[in-house]
Amino acid sequence: MFKILLFRGSPRSDIEEVEKWNSKLPCDTLIVRYASEFIAYEYARGFFLNHKEYDYLIIATDDIVVTPEHIVRLQ
Repeated sequence: MFKILLFRGSPRSDIEEVEKWNSKLPCDTLIVRYASEFIAYEYARGFFLNHKEYDYLIIATDDIVVTPEHIVRLQ
């Protein structure tokens, strides 16, 4: 089994349908809020590369709903 890190770069935090699933996902999440896109992605890349326990980095936009079922399908 491999370890997934799900990253979301978000200039906001008000999409209720998305927010309700973030804490229920069966993987670690890295959410960078209120930062420019370049800075958020650069931070996520550095975090992923410096944490060798992760095998895959999933990049999800801030307005897409990701459910536990989606993560299970990837595993």
